[in-house]
Amino acid sequence: MYCPFCKEEIQTDTTVGGACNAEKIDGDWKRRSTQSHANAPHPKAGRFTIRTAAVFFFISVIFELFTLRSEVPILGRVYGGWIAVVYHSTYACLFGAMGMGLWSGRAWGIRIMLLGTIVYTFDKGLYLADKEGQLSELQRVTGDLGELANFIEPELFLQATNLAIALILACWWGFMAYLYFRRDYFASVRNTPND
Repeated sequence: MYCPFCKEEIQTDTTVGGACNAEKIDGDWKRRSTQSHANAPHPKAGRFTIRTAAVFFFISVIFELFTLRSEVPILGRVYGGWIAVVYHSTYACLFGAMGMGLWSGRAWGIRIMLLGTIVYTFDKGLYLADKEGQLSELQRVTGDLGELANFIEPELFLQATNLAIALILACWWGFMAYLYFRRDYFASVRNTPND
C-alpha cells in the first residue's frame, strides 16, 4: 500500500502515512494539520522587496509633483499647462495608490499594481508608436542644449530611448510576475503583527 499524499510505501494496517505523516482517521486518510514551524510558509516572504518597491513608488509621487508643469509628449505634440498638470497629477495619484497597496499588503494592492502596470504600458506603448511625438520631444530637449545638439544623431537617440522604454516595461511586467508568485503576501500581511 502507498500513502495517498507522499506516495511512500507503507504497511497495510498502519494508521500513519510515510514521510508526510498523514493519518488514517475513521478509514479516511488526512494530512496532519500540525505543521512544523520550520516547514511552514513564511507569511512575510518577499516583504522587504515589496516594501522597497513601495518606497520607490512614493519617491515617484514626489518626482511627479515636482514636475507638474513639465511638458509631456502626447499623440504627436508636446503639451504643457493644464494638460501637463493633469498628466503628472494622474501619475502621482496612481503611484501613490500603488505604493500604499504594496506597503499595506491589502488584497487590493496587487490589483492596483496590475491596473497601474496596464496604464503605464498603454501610455508608453502610445509613446513608442508615436514617432512624430518622439521627434517633437527630441527637438524640445536638444533646443536647450545649444551647440551640443549638433552631436546628437536623432535616429540613434530615438532607438536608445525606445530600447530604454522597452526595458523599463519588461521590468514592470517582471515585477508583476514576482508579485503574482508572492501573492500570499497580500493575504498574510494583515494577519501578522507589525515589527
